[in-house]
Amino acid sequence: MAMTGKNGGNNVDPGKMKQVQVYRSYFKDDGYLDFIPLIKRPFDVNALYRLIYRHVMNLDVKKINRTSELIGEGIFNEISGFYSAENLSHCLEVLQKDLVVLDEFVNLIRAVINNLHLIVDEVRKDSPDIYKIKELWQKIEPMENEIEMTGHTHPCFRPLTLLFMYSKETLEGNDLQVLSEKSLDKYGDLLIKFENMQLIVLRLTEYMNNIVKDENIAIMS
Repeated sequence: MAMTGKNGGNNVDPGKMKQVQVYRSYFKDDGYLDFIPLIKRPFDVNALYRLIYRHVMNLDVKKINRTSELIGEGIFNEISGFYSAENLSHCLEVLQKDLVVLDEFVNLIRAVINNLHLIVDEVRKDSPDIYKIKELWQKIEPMENEIEMTGHTHPCFRPLTLLFMYSKETLEGNDLQVLSEKSLDKYGDLLIKFENMQLIVLRLTEYMNNIVKDENIAIMS
């Protein structure tokens, strides 16, 4: 606690108060509840991801315009009014590392989808090859485990992976064609969301990298 009731009053611990943040809540134009920090703290990765997820979830399963370069600038401008830039280089470094994982993650989801397409094509045949289907499922299983594990090892991706794993658990029935087609749909939605996140993080890192470069040039000159 930053405040204690010792000696009959409320005493403030200055050291702990540095970790305290006070927010004002309000509703944005899109109807979502948002929070404005009233104390300007150093740039925070979690705050960046909060805005990133706002964009990803608002987009639902619609892809972002690939030519748009205003996404990163918009997020940065929205958050820079509430946070000081002293931690900017560290946040950029974290996002760049996350982007590498995102690239691998998107490729992993695509690999699962490719195998699911092969399964769907096979089960739709009049005489499907059961052994081929089993082999394809065996390839998918470790990929699914890796997707779940990535959500645990990288908390920034966990909200989407957790929702996805829960949604997969709702798949029921014995009809292999129906199950495989529904699995394909769910993985397709997951891919679009992570592709959107991938693009947002890419644009954000590009914009932040330019800001950091400009600051370094200004310091050197």
